[in-house]
Amino acid sequence: MERQLLHRRCLVPATSFNETKGKKPAEDFWFGMAADNADARPIFAIAGLWRIEREELRGEGETGLRHTMVTTAANDLVRPIHAKGRMPVVLDPADYKIWLTGSPEQARALLRPFSSTQMRIVRHGINEKRDLPTKFGGQTP
Repeated sequence: MERQLLHRRCLVPATSFNETKGKKPAEDFWFGMAADNADARPIFAIAGLWRIEREELRGEGETGLRHTMVTTAANDLVRPIHAKGRMPVVLDPADYKIWLTGSPEQARALLRPFSSTQMRIVRHGINEKRDLPTKFGGQTP
């Protein structure tokens, strides 16, 4: 991971992320940033790493650009849901530049749980495979 931390960091924009709890049936939980309006989905960034897929593994017309989200220990909101106690590294906007251009040591220091007080569960339920706010056809959480 050292090489990726040195040369291949990116931001993965999101308005929510999903974790699943249990099996048969599994319950989906969607996490987003805290907001006064239940329909609001403030955008945030997840720490990511990118790469270019080998040409022989690309589909026709694909650029080959791939990314992954970096994970860390779960915060108090996500921990009860995720079986292994993990969550994506949600970055504070003040840390975006450090993640993208800082040293590997500076980037590694950002691999920590995001504050649970600044997050909320925006949707949950059985078979909730998409987080759509009501204005886009979703159900009220």
